[in-house]
Amino acid sequence: MKKRNRNCKKNLESRIAQITALSVRVKQQGKHDVYVRYSSIYDGFEVDIFIGGYKNKFPGNYNWCLWLNSSRSIFKSLSQIRAKLNSLLAEGRR
Repeated sequence: MKKRNRNCKKNLESRIAQITALSVRVKQQGKHDVYVRYSSIYDGFEVDIFIGGYKNKFPGNYNWCLWLNSSRSIFKSLSQIRAKLNSLLAEGRR
């Protein structure tokens, strides 16, 4: 059982790293802003996507706030984030 937990943890870390890297690439395209935050205090991961760039006092167009140790659906949410970031990258290549 411990090996499975280790694999899940490694997979989780890998997905968070992928999302962070994709966020940098989206930002470098210059069309959209992406804020990625990890908090070890509450083991939380947040992603805000601002279509067309950040605008003061306006919420992001897409927002995810995930508690990494509390949900089995965490990988589904991480996949949704990754898919959205990939779609923004593809949009920028057109």
